[in-house]
Amino acid sequence: MRAELVSRLGAFRTALTSTTGRHQAIAERKACPQQLRSRFNEVESQFDVNDRLIQHYRATPTGRDLIAAWQGWRVIRDLGHGPSSGADNEHQRSDS
Repeated sequence: MRAELVSRLGAFRTALTSTTGRHQAIAERKACPQQLRSRFNEVESQFDVNDRLIQHYRATPTGRDLIAAWQGWRVIRDLGHGPSSGADNEHQRSDS
C-alpha cells in the first residue's frame, strides 16, 4: 500500500511539473465556461416551455398567483461574484 501511495504521489508531482500537464489543466479550465453556456441555454429553453405551459392557469385567481410566483422565481440574481454592468444586480431575460 505504501508503494502504491509513493507511486501515485510521484505521478502527481510529475503531472504538476510537466508543461503538458499545465497546458491540459489550463485548457480544461477554459472549457468550463463554454460548457456552462450550453447548459444555461438548456435551462433558458426550459424556461420558455414553462412560460407557455403556465399560461393555461391564467383563468383563475389562484392560477394568476401561480403565474406571478413563477415570474418572480425565474429572475436571475447576480450575487456580486463577477462584473456587473449596472446598479441593479437583478437580471431577467429580455424576451419575458
